[in-house]
Amino acid sequence: MVISEEEMYSCSRFFEEQFALNDYIGQTGARIPFDVKWGSVPILLSAPHATKLVRNNQIKEQDDYTGTIGLLLQRYTNCHLIYTTRCTSEDPNFVIGGAYKEQIKKIATLFDIQYVIDLHGASKGRAFDVDLGTQYGVTINQNVVDQLRETFKKYNIMNACENSAFPATHPGTVTSYCYHELGLQSLQMEFNKKFRDPKENVELFISMVQALQEFICILQEYELL
Repeated sequence: MVISEEEMYSCSRFFEEQFALNDYIGQTGARIPFDVKWGSVPILLSAPHATKLVRNNQIKEQDDYTGTIGLLLQRYTNCHLIYTTRCTSEDPNFVIGGAYKEQIKKIATLFDIQYVIDLHGASKGRAFDVDLGTQYGVTINQNVVDQLRETFKKYNIMNACENSAFPATHPGTVTSYCYHELGLQSLQMEFNKKFRDPKENVELFISMVQALQEFICILQEYELL
């Protein structure tokens, strides 16, 4: 599906509004601090830092637009998605266990999930475009990573590092949990902010979303063989 710049920009601004409520505290009235969008493709996207969270009694800033990226990809690929909707004391990418991971387990069981892609954001000052966390080659097959990097290149995302700054080795990460506890092929993606903020550069934002859209379609084709 070809995504126009106008459509991508308007959808991204609309989707991000729910996360930006109350200075990214999110939907304070929500009973559960995360939400799920169901799909038909056996791939699960995760955006555990779409809003602010509390880690070690301190506020952890949100990863801007990661929830929005997840919603866009869910819309265009019909994969599954789980994402935070408000601030909570449970950081799903840090705590051992927790309700967010328990929900992932339920989704994986119900829908025979094959791959988990955990979306995160790095600062603009990072040298990479995206850092792929695989616990140094443990949590996902290398041929999948190689395919992802080739797909990124097609969309001029040239500096895709592996395990440079965020290797997802902490046992509380979503990637670690999904691989070691659920046996799922799992990957953490840390995108430089220059690719995540459509207000600053909508062309880079679109190229990143389109690259991920194509990659998800490729993964789906692998599963259908």
